[in-house]
This record gives sequence, C-alpha cells and structure tokens, in this order.
Amino acid sequence: MKTHPWLRSVVFSAFAIFFLAACGPETQSDDGSTSSDEPYFTNCETGELGCPCADQFPCQGELVCVNNVCSDLPFNPSDSAWRSSFPPPEPGDLIFTEIMPNVDPLLTDRRGEWVELYNLSGADLSLSGCMFSGRNGMTRLGLVTSRADNPVVFGRSAYGNGGVRLNAIYGFELGDTEDTLSLECNGKLIARLSYTGISTYSSSDRKAAALSLRPMDYRADGAAQRWCMAGDIYYSMGPRRVRSHLLGTPGEVNGGCGAELRGRVVVGDTLPVDGDTDTDGDVMIDGDVATDGDVASDGDVAPDGDVVPDGDVAPDGDVVIDGDVASDGDVATDGDVATDGDIAPDGDATTDGDVATDGDEPVSAGDLDLRIASVSSERIVLSWTPIAGATEARVYLAPEPAPSAGAELGGQALAHTFGSDPGAYTLSGLAADTNVFIRVEVDAPAGAYASDAHARTVGGPRATLATPLREAHLMAPDRLMLVLSEGDGAAWQAGPWTVTRADGSSIRVLATHRHSIPVGAPQYSIGPNMPNSNDVVLTDHRIYLSLDEAIGQREVLRITGPQSLAFTLPFSDRYTETPVVQLNQVGYNPAATRRYAYVSAWLGDGGALSLANFPATAEVLKESPDPLVLRTRVLSSLLIAPRSQLDADTGAEVRQIDLANLPVDETAKYRVRIPGVGVSWVTRLSRKAAFDLYYVLVRALFHERWGGDLDPAYTDWSRPVDHPLIYTAENSSFDLKFAQSTPLTGQRPLAGGYHDAGDFDQRPMHTAVAEMLMRAYELSPAKFKDNDLNIPESGNGVPDLLDEALWGVSGWQQLQESDGGVRAGVESYSHPTGAYLASDDPLPYWTYSRCANVTARVAGLFAQASRLVQPFDAERADELKEAARAAYNYASSHGAKPNFMLYGAGELFRLTGEAAYGQAFKTAWQAIGAYGPFSRFSNTVLSFSDYLNGDRSVGDFLLGYLTSPGADPALVTFAKTNLTTYTNNTLAGIESHAHRNGRPSSYPMTWGQGSTVSVFVHTGLWLLQMGGVDQAKKQQIIDAFSMSADYVLGANPNGYVYFSGLGSRGVQEPLHLDSLVFMKRGKGPVPGIPVYGPVDYISQPYYAVTAKSKFYPNPDNYPKGFRYGDVRLFVPCNEFTVWENMAPHALAISFLYGMTN
Repeated sequence: MKTHPWLRSVVFSAFAIFFLAACGPETQSDDGSTSSDEPYFTNCETGELGCPCADQFPCQGELVCVNNVCSDLPFNPSDSAWRSSFPPPEPGDLIFTEIMPNVDPLLTDRRGEWVELYNLSGADLSLSGCMFSGRNGMTRLGLVTSRADNPVVFGRSAYGNGGVRLNAIYGFELGDTEDTLSLECNGKLIARLSYTGISTYSSSDRKAAALSLRPMDYRADGAAQRWCMAGDIYYSMGPRRVRSHLLGTPGEVNGGCGAELRGRVVVGDTLPVDGDTDTDGDVMIDGDVATDGDVASDGDVAPDGDVVPDGDVAPDGDVVIDGDVASDGDVATDGDVATDGDIAPDGDATTDGDVATDGDEPVSAGDLDLRIASVSSERIVLSWTPIAGATEARVYLAPEPAPSAGAELGGQALAHTFGSDPGAYTLSGLAADTNVFIRVEVDAPAGAYASDAHARTVGGPRATLATPLREAHLMAPDRLMLVLSEGDGAAWQAGPWTVTRADGSSIRVLATHRHSIPVGAPQYSIGPNMPNSNDVVLTDHRIYLSLDEAIGQREVLRITGPQSLAFTLPFSDRYTETPVVQLNQVGYNPAATRRYAYVSAWLGDGGALSLANFPATAEVLKESPDPLVLRTRVLSSLLIAPRSQLDADTGAEVRQIDLANLPVDETAKYRVRIPGVGVSWVTRLSRKAAFDLYYVLVRALFHERWGGDLDPAYTDWSRPVDHPLIYTAENSSFDLKFAQSTPLTGQRPLAGGYHDAGDFDQRPMHTAVAEMLMRAYELSPAKFKDNDLNIPESGNGVPDLLDEALWGVSGWQQLQESDGGVRAGVESYSHPTGAYLASDDPLPYWTYSRCANVTARVAGLFAQASRLVQPFDAERADELKEAARAAYNYASSHGAKPNFMLYGAGELFRLTGEAAYGQAFKTAWQAIGAYGPFSRFSNTVLSFSDYLNGDRSVGDFLLGYLTSPGADPALVTFAKTNLTTYTNNTLAGIESHAHRNGRPSSYPMTWGQGSTVSVFVHTGLWLLQMGGVDQAKKQQIIDAFSMSADYVLGANPNGYVYFSGLGSRGVQEPLHLDSLVFMKRGKGPVPGIPVYGPVDYISQPYYAVTAKSKFYPNPDNYPKGFRYGDVRLFVPCNEFTVWENMAPHALAISFLYGMTN
C-alpha cells in the first residue's frame, strides 16, 4: 500500500544528484572510486537519449525532455499536433517481453527495476494517458511514443539504474517474486503479464537476471515455457574481485537465455485459478492477494448470489464489515455513522446522530403506554397494556405526525383493525431507513384511548437488512430511487415494478434506470500476513423508476418488484430525504456570509436528471426535539436558481438554493425542503457545529500519533502505544526503504510525529503537519484553549491545538543529533503486510541519515514552536530555541537549499531579533531567483518531489520574517503583492465549479485534489497572517474556505462527506489499518479520517478488478464527481496521508472555527 505525492506524474528521481548533495555523505569503494551511497553510475550521461533531464539538465541536441527522460520524439510535446499524430494501441498491439523486478542487493529496486514491452502492430503508437499498473500502484503515462517493431522500456528511475535508457518512469515497486502487470489505454486492456515464484537474484554468482521472452516467440502466445532468465550482461559493478552483474537486454531485441526460468509466467491473463483462497498468506493491504481470487467453491457471495437475510455475506457466516448483526436487525449504536450527521463531543456517533434524542429514536405519547419494542429494516414491533373490555382497536401508519393536538396523523392510512385490544402489533413490510408515524386507537366502555409513536426503520449505508431494500427516496416529483443491496443489478432493473397509492390507484412505471456501485470488501483477516479475499465485494444498486405522474406532497405507497420484493413507503416531502439536494451535512460555519445548497442528480444509465418539472422555490424546515411535533418552516420562497446548464463534474444541470439568510441557532437542525420531492439530509448553522467539526478533525491527527498512547480515557478507538523503539542507521535517500538485513543496533525511543493511513513511517513531508497546526493556532491564538480536545496533554496550561502541534515537533527533536543535524525520518524494509493495529506492527524501523534540507525546515519548526509556547512554558520554549539554533547552524554549514533556509532564518529572526538571521533570510531570498521565493513558489502545499529536493517555497517559510518588526519593508510589500494576486485568482476560481470549491478547474481530481480543496486557498491564510487585509477581502477568504469545507462535507456532485464518522452519507471503509481492525470489532472507522475522494480514472490493478466490475455503467464514463468507490481496494479513492489531507483539513477547519465569534 504505497502513498504517493499530489501529482503522481511528477518524476523526482532526476533530482537525485541534488538530494545527495544535501543529504548523502560520500564514501570510498574498495577500488578507490568515490561514490554516494548509491552505486556508481557510468552508463548514462545526463542529457543523452533515454537519460535523465530536468530544467537544470536540458537534453542534448534535438532531444526533448519528456517525463524527466530525454526522448527523440518527432514533435515538440507542446505541439497539439503531436497528440493526434499517432493512434493509441489496441489489445494485442504490445506484449511484455522482458522484466527486471528485483535487483537487490546489487542496486536498489527503487533505481534498478524496469519492464520492456514490444510493439507488434507495425505502426507507431501513442501511449499518452495509458495506465501502467502493478499490485503496488499505477502510473498514468505522459507523452510516450511506442515505435513500430521496437521495444519500449518503463523504469523506476532514469538515474542510477544500471544504464537502462527509459521511455517512461513509473512510481511504484514491482513485486520481487510475484506480481500482475497491466497496460491499459482508453479503458482497454492492451497487455497483461503475471509471474509468481520468481527468483531473479543469485547470491552465489552475484547476478540478477531479467525474465526474458525468447525473441522468436514475440508473436507467439507467451506461454511459460517460452520464457527464460536473461543471459547477456548489461551492467557490472564493484571491485574486480567481487564483481556483480545485471543480465538482460533492456531496449533491444532479447538476447540469449541463461538459466532456466524459476517460477511461473502467464501472458495475457492473471495467474491460473486453482480454487484456493490465498497461496502465499499475503494480505491485500500491501497489494498482495490470492493468486486464484476465489473465496468459495461457487465464487458467489452467498450460495444463491443473493443477500443472506440475517446480514451474513458469505456462506461461512462472515458478516458485514461493521459487524452489526443482530437477530432482530437492530443496528449497534457504538460507531455507526449518524443518519443525520451530528456527532457527540467525543466523536462517537449515535443512531440518531446526536447525544440527545432528536427523532430517530422511537418516541411515543398519549393515553396508552404505547411502546416501540423493536425496529428492523422492515418491521416495527409495537406493544401496550391492553384495555379491559375493549371493543375495537385500530393501528394507523403515516408519513407525518399530526399537525396539531387531536388532529389525524398527516396522510395516515389504516393498517389493521382488531375486534378487541391485543396489546401488541407488528407493522411489517416497511421500507428501510424511513420515518414511520403510528397511531393506536382503542375503543372501550370507559371511553376512547389513543397514543402516537414515531420510529425510523433501520437502513442506510452498512446497515443490517432483513430484505434487499436499503433505502428509498424521490429524486423528482415523478422519479423514485430505490437502493437495493446485492443481487443481480440487471434483474432488479428489468422488473417488473408496480407502484400503488393508499387508495388503491396505480401509478404507471414508464422506465427504469440503474447506477450500481461497490460498497465494501469485507473478506479480510486481522493480523500480519493473514489470508484475505478481494473477490467478495458488496454492491448497492440504485434503481430509478420514472412514473407517469407526480407522487404529491405525501402518500403511503405500496411498491413491488422482482424476487418477491414488496414494501410500504410512507412518503412525505417534509420527512423523506432526497439525494437530489447536496449540502453541508455537518454544519455551515457562522463566520461565512455565503452558503448554498445545490440541486442536481446523475442517474447512471439514465444520465442527467431533468429539473424541468421542479418547483420554482424551496424552503427550510427546523426539526423539533420531539419528533411527534411537525417540523416548522424557518425560511420560505427560496429561489431554486439556475447555476449551470451542464456541469462537467456533475454531468447534469445544477441549480442552487441560497442559504445566506439562514439564522444561526445553536440547537437547530435544519433541512432544505423541495415541495413534492423531499428534504435534504440534516444540516446545522452554529458555533457548536464549528467546534464539533474542529474537535473531530484535529483529534483524527491524535489517532495518528507515532508512539501515541490511545488510552480509553481519551478515545473509544483505543489501542496500546505503537512503535516505542526504533534503531539508528544511515540511509540518505528517504524515498528508499532499508534492506531487511540492516543491523538492529542503536536502539532509541521515539514518541512524536505522525504516521499515515497504513505506511508506518515518518518522512520529511510530515514536517508539514506541525507547520500547518501552528499556522492555524497563530491565526487565532485567543480562540484555542486548554482542555478543548481531550488529549493526554489537556490540563497542562497549554492550548490543546498547540499541544498537538508540539507532538509533531517533538518527533523531530528526538531525531536531532548532538551536532544539530536532524535525521530525515524513520522507515522499515517493507510496507505493512496486513490489516492490524499500529501497535501490532512487527516491522523494525530505522532512522534515515541527517539531511541538511530537512534540518533547515525543522529549524523553522523549532523556532516557531518556541515563540508560540513561550507564554505557557518558558522552559520548553528555551529548549526549542536552542534546538532551532543548532539545527540552523548545521543546515547552513551543510549546504541546505536557500528556499528551506528561509523558514529557519525567518522564524529565528522573529524569535530572537538578531540581525544575523534577518540578513541570512534576505541572502537566501536573493539566492533563489530574481523574484526571490516567488520565482519558484507553491500556492498550495509542497509535493513529494519538493521535499525530496525541490526548490519551491510556501508562505509558511516566509511569514516569520515578514511579520517581524525589523523586516525589510520592500520585501514585505513585494510578498503581500504576490500573495494578493494568488489569492484574487483563487477567489475568482471558486465560481468555476457549479458546486463551489477552491480547486482550479484546470486541476485534476486525482490523489486528493478533488477533496482536499482548501489547499488551493492557502495563500489567503498567509495574506491574513501578514495583516493589513481589509474586512471585505478577509470575508472573501473566510467564505472561500467555508465553501470549500461545505464541498467536502457533502455539497459536492456525489452528495458524499469525504470523512469517516461525519454526516449522513460519509466514508464507511477508509483504507486505514487501525480502522479496518475497529470495523471488524463493530466500532466503525476512527472518526474524522479523510480520504482522497473522486479521481479522474478508477484504476484496475489486479486486486481491484472485481471491485471495479461492480460499477454500472462503466465508471470510466462517469462524470468526474462520481468516480469514487468507498471500498478499501480503491487506494487512490480511499487512502490518505497526514500531510496531504489530514493536516490541510485540520488547518482549514481550525481556521474557520477560529473565525467564529
């Protein structure tokens, strides 16, 4: 499970020479040659064909730099003609012909891996935009040409790779002994190869040999017997007495064979199916999966392919991933996502979404002691004390409560009449996830008795169901949406379907449409190297019924469908939710002046939903604490205004409802109502909502602490301390893992910093977490208090937000050596191989070497932390100041790059006022370029390649100096001018999407850019921190952050909250190792976990083939806002990092909370 940078197409290996200069000590080899820690590299000169290139290293002659590799393209890549000059390949046009999956220990896999394909088509082909994938990741190719009857070579690095000249670079590791590699273009599988049991390295003769297809068999079927181990040496290294060799012919027609093939190779398919579950014991989390893919002998989820009535998923009784299986279908209350999106102050979710009962819990009132005995997805069991001598009893159900005392229930229908008083009744055959209002009337000689009750049937995401129906909604006045779990989607769509009113009249179904999505992959085991299956994937089918007439504002409908499905739906446009309204499902921020709900829908094979018959206006309702009291109108006559006729992200018309006049109310729960259609999911507008969101998202970081003790006193998602001890080692390339044979020496404690979703490491990018938390605190220091967050440091007199930032800082303190140098982090020899708690990780971890660039940034962290903590803890402040000085001195004397030196120099200047630091800041500024840091400036966050050895700066590096009393006025003015320009462009770009958010329309959605949209507004925060911003501009910045938050909290095309534990429709299966364990225990995922969200393309690595096949129609044709799968197998959708996603969200939401009065 590999985490990648913001722009996965960025190739950073070409910058290795700079990185080694800043972080890599030189060593001398046995034969007297000097080299870095990487093997000496002589076969490729920078600028030559197939060799590295970059801005600093132009290609020679007429070669052009493409994907950081020099290429002989016949056109300049900037020429639009180039893209259309060659056709894309068709299946079979290319085949895999040679693979070097493992060169360790001769070279590192990070440098020396490569694969070769051969073009059999007889024509030049364009591979631009094609996806090359393996079990550990995928890469979208840039401008790549495959020449007719020639090989094309992809590799991990163009530098230090043994002289292999590349056509493209990919960004993941090949499996050393087994993998499945695929090339896909325009949604078509062009070539595929699988191998298993392979051993390419021989320790006895120090040779690593590629897997090679005999050249006479290029046009044959590629069967295993036609493959061998390469016999030609293409690279040698080391002193003569212990010479090592790499064997293969990359980029040339394959040569002679050496040793016989050890293992199996299959071209054009995955490995053979043999009926086993898992042949090697590896677990999905790192991409390892069973080679046969089957789970049960019949391959079905259940013996007949249908949903098992009691919630079981597989024939062996495995349960749905949230584990909430009960005989009566009740849903557990200890971790399920709230149906209305509210949260308790400790982050726990409840069945009704709030701490107090708000209407989803069963409630009753009246003369009878009417009780709701139990509730499932299709029945409500009633009981009451019988009235002696009763002559008749009647049970009614309705979609609304009575409008006033003594009145009938709204739209009530008679369910049953008794000739006496039975004292109990079961309403069965009800729609799931539906509000049901009930009245029981009893006639007796002593008089008439009556009581009303309310209950909501079980349903919604991951709920345990008694029937296939998960939920039911209206999407338009004449369009029903039914969500059905499992079964055959085509059969559900085919019907027949009937819809009948309470009076017995039929509503004709004109057409049916379908949108099917995968919703879970529950078959995994807990523990390192445990078996799992990725072929059991649960599916929801959204069936849309087009009707020949409108339903009306309320009705009791009887609906029947295929497979004997039949249910009663009490529909009310005041109580039945409709996904056609997208809005913030957690709570709008009261500091903002702009807030919207959006109206749109895309219906799968039904395409865009027409809004032609929608009413012109909407209204806002307020819920009563008593669900038996009718919801009241707060705002009326809100225009449903045009927003976009056809939005690219939505694939449909979008309209908007302006909620600017919604009143702030600390207790209110609001719903937007569209007459004749339904109401939105619940939303709020309050300071409490702002605080609750801040609480959950910052505490999500608390759950990711390295060495953190998640004691039950602080969280319900508790576990022991993780990774308390590490080892000391030297490795100057933090993009590389350690060798497994690295000595376990120099043991030392580490309790500080953060790890990611499932990569239990710390690397230089993680410095951004403390950096962003301190920025959030510094923007509104008076707002944040001690005891805010219920963390172990609460009560120490330091604001909790600052304490959390200091946890991030402390990890780097513990990695600082006595000479001031700071090690670049910690890493192991492998990613975790399984789903298990961080505290159960068996892998050892070693320190990276000291790195001047990292040390320079950490000097800034230390100095900024010293300044901020000084009012609360003078001793800690002094300790941090001295650590900052030592780090700065080390970085300065070891060649740290000027952009990173800015942070340390500027913060030390503000902390100490010493002129030398101020002058050092100005010197670094001038060294960067004509425009100082704005010559190479990131207006969002730094990417992986920036941390590796880039030369870009962010605003945080500048603000220490620029906000100091002694700052050069000219630099202050220049910076403010540039930041203002960036901010104005971002503010204007908010309107480029129908569902407003900060992402520029030219940016892709991939790898979190479609959900972590607040990063595009960071320049506004830096501008505010400088001060002097007028109130109008400040409000624009607040509104931009608020609308970006609204977007990720549900006001997006998919109507999804891209966090766990928040909102009515939020993330259920994040690819987060701790959460995968907690879900098996029935708790649900850790609250506040963000995910990458929608992508430009849903990839299909072999472990996700089944999951992707569950989409209907083909997800490659979905509008981009719907290209998302809430399944652990979709790594680009459902993983996250603390530095790319979690910290930016915490910064944005903390800022917004800080702006509330």
